[in-house]
Amino acid sequence: MFLTIIMKFSLFLAAVPVAQSLQIMSYNIMDSGFADDSSDYDPVGDRVPGNLTNFAKHGISPFYDVLGIIETSCWSEDGVDRYNNTHQNVSAIATSWGYEHYHLRDNIALFSHEPINLLDKPSVGYNTIVAEIKGVNYIVSSFSSISYESKHEEFTSMGEYVMKYKDKPLILMGDMNSISPQDEHRYNETLLCGNGTYDAEGQSGEYIGNFCLQDNSTVSPGPYKLDYPVGNLLEASDLTDLCFLNGGLAPL
Repeated sequence: MFLTIIMKFSLFLAAVPVAQSLQIMSYNIMDSGFADDSSDYDPVGDRVPGNLTNFAKHGISPFYDVLGIIETSCWSEDGVDRYNNTHQNVSAIATSWGYEHYHLRDNIALFSHEPINLLDKPSVGYNTIVAEIKGVNYIVSSFSSISYESKHEEFTSMGEYVMKYKDKPLILMGDMNSISPQDEHRYNETLLCGNGTYDAEGQSGEYIGNFCLQDNSTVSPGPYKLDYPVGNLLEASDLTDLCFLNGGLAPL
């Protein structure tokens, strides 16, 4: 099989090999990877000026068979501007990107060159789309960017849920907002967690609220440690973490 995956702030997992050639991309539109030089900032939706148009301008999107986009809260299909800012019509976006088929659910969207068979819109995850496209099941989801104890339970629930769709090759993608235990050796715990506060001068604790939890296993509150809730998802399912922090894919 041949599977091309491009990610940006996203995690991809596959349950079983995909017996066909596929090009898949998941992208968080909040990122400025395709931004223009404007200093304006759209707080919801397109997020950074130029992301939408430059996707098409640089010929990025039409190459991929399936495209998952995160942070689409400003997009809609009814023409109603829900957030008092520049409205984005998902149908027009799909056309400009070269996709005939799409599905939008609040802050996530799925695009495909082949028909999308929507299977479910479950309550697991922040928002989740489950769809079948050309014999492959896709789950596109997002999770909160904040660390908290019950987030582990949420990932366990997702792991248990995805097993319902093992009847076909399965790919889970989106913005998990969780660091992977397989990349543990590449993380600097002091830099990310610090002593529980962000110290700009000391360059520590930069992601204390995102990827760290305080160790409360003892009577006295302990230090902040890196947290890996996505590990619960892997334990509750037989999914394989495909993407490594230093590039490359896990063998399928």
